[in-house]
Amino acid sequence: MIRYEVMKVLFLDIDGVMNSGRHFRDTHDERLEMAKERNLSKEELMFRHKMGKLDRVSIGYLNKIVEGTGCKIVISSTWRKFTPIDEIREMLSIKGFKYSEFIIGVTEDFNLSGSRGYEVHNWMNEFEGEIESFVILDDDGDMWHLLPWHVRTDGEDGLNEASCELCIKLLNNGREELTGWESVYRYFDCKDYGIFA
Repeated sequence: MIRYEVMKVLFLDIDGVMNSGRHFRDTHDERLEMAKERNLSKEELMFRHKMGKLDRVSIGYLNKIVEGTGCKIVISSTWRKFTPIDEIREMLSIKGFKYSEFIIGVTEDFNLSGSRGYEVHNWMNEFEGEIESFVILDDDGDMWHLLPWHVRTDGEDGLNEASCELCIKLLNNGREELTGWESVYRYFDCKDYGIFA
């Protein structure tokens, strides 16, 4: 296993974050035309289909997060179940992501409904002592004890400016930026779950 110096980590969902209802409406005709392409292999067509789901606007905000924090990225999306990490890197890069080398891995799939927070926790335990700060960027709410580090996007809009700015603040300053959530911290303190102080 590759070890890293102390790092900031962004756990990245794709559907509802790197794409959105808005994006699907805006690109509907384009994706229909692509589906009619006859000169592509099944593999090429599937690659283009998945890549067509990625929104350049949201990817632009992902670039800003990396530029503003230097964070590493771990894919927590269900895409990791059927898309190799190198393919995810390639698709994001083609659509404008500048830092594909910052994508360092994926979370393990527990194959249980509502388990994403625990999948993230499990990955962090593998890198104990190497994580300075983290954020979970996801449109689903199953983060359980990691809720204070969850930036929840709206699947209709995906990653937008407000979510981007919050990710940067959390990655650079940790929980101090969420001064309105003190009551949440009392119940969900990562010290109690063996993550980090």
